[in-house]
Amino acid sequence: MRTLFLAAFLLSSSGLIAQVVRGGDVLVTNASSPAAVYRVDAAGNVLPVHSGPPLLSATGISVARNRDVLVTDFSNNSLLRIDAMTGAISTIAGGLGGPLRVVEMQDGDFAVTSNTGRSVLRVTAAGGVTTLASGAPFNRPFGVACEPGGDLLVADDLGRAIHRVTPAGAITLLASGLPLRLPQGVALFPNGDVAVIDGLADAVFRIDRATNIVTTWVPAAALGVNPEGIVTDWSGGFFVAHSGSPGGSGVRVLDALGAANALPVVSPPWSNLEDIALVPIVSGPRTLATGPGAQFTFSLDAPAVAGSYYSLILSASVFPGWQLPGDPRSLFLNVDPFFFATIGQNAPPFLLGWSAFLSAGGTATASLDLSALPAGMLSGLVLYQQGITLNGLSFGVATNVLRLSF
Repeated sequence: MRTLFLAAFLLSSSGLIAQVVRGGDVLVTNASSPAAVYRVDAAGNVLPVHSGPPLLSATGISVARNRDVLVTDFSNNSLLRIDAMTGAISTIAGGLGGPLRVVEMQDGDFAVTSNTGRSVLRVTAAGGVTTLASGAPFNRPFGVACEPGGDLLVADDLGRAIHRVTPAGAITLLASGLPLRLPQGVALFPNGDVAVIDGLADAVFRIDRATNIVTTWVPAAALGVNPEGIVTDWSGGFFVAHSGSPGGSGVRVLDALGAANALPVVSPPWSNLEDIALVPIVSGPRTLATGPGAQFTFSLDAPAVAGSYYSLILSASVFPGWQLPGDPRSLFLNVDPFFFATIGQNAPPFLLGWSAFLSAGGTATASLDLSALPAGMLSGLVLYQQGITLNGLSFGVATNVLRLSF
């Protein structure tokens, strides 16, 4: 089962041809020599997504809801976009003062941590730049992740602290001081706890969502040296990029129990890994409506589990998530009436393609048709969508979570 799970995040296409990245790809940035973005295929081959100019010092990486790749470049002070279909690279915004990490916010803007001004910047898709939060209590905002509800989690490495930042810029402290020594990356467990990588402790810490108590989840002996980036695998585990001697650069795979193993690759070209990301499996609209014209389409892209049965699920809340029976993995969604009404269900004419089989290429589309409902009927409602796949009677993979707002 673990083999199937790992395969869900690897893809076996090559070159800078149409659809450069696909759902479940593991992506990493190499800071220099060369400045590049790489992906890993199912055979363990490392292939370039983009290498060289305009990248000078590729630092942070994240992936937008539409699967375009976002890259911060420290040396040219910019945020760049790599088109998921064509591989074309373009600059979204410059003048960012040594950008470190990036994440897409729930409203479609991008949050960028900057080495200048102790700040978290908000960058629009059109390239507009404003300051979301800056100054005290920040020392140097570094790693950043976005919670499904819209808040940001920010790792302040020099301040030895983890903060939560609202979309309006309000800052609250989650944890500070020992055992945190140089926290540089954050990601989420399915129950809402926070995973933190620490570049001095060389460990993964876990911050309890309810109590903010910090414990060691993966010790240095298992993780390896100098973790630089972390991303959730959507099922309770994580991928961690690390760089530095004596272990060199590589990717560690952490399962839901905290066991760590190297992601096997063949002759990797990287020399200085910085950050890591996963490409969303499910993509679709952010804002929904009811009434005439209220018809929406979601896309699924999971080539490594092509032909598998899948089901999309809705829930009115995310945390604490749903623990899979007899399995350490879990889903973000709560078991509530929306969950039971949608798991394994198609409900024509409202829900079509929400439970079906992926194509031989690993793709599918699902539709949501609310045109028969009165306009504005569900105004203010927020739902969350996630998908799972099954291999026979066995659980396959969990997908990313989409927030849907009416």
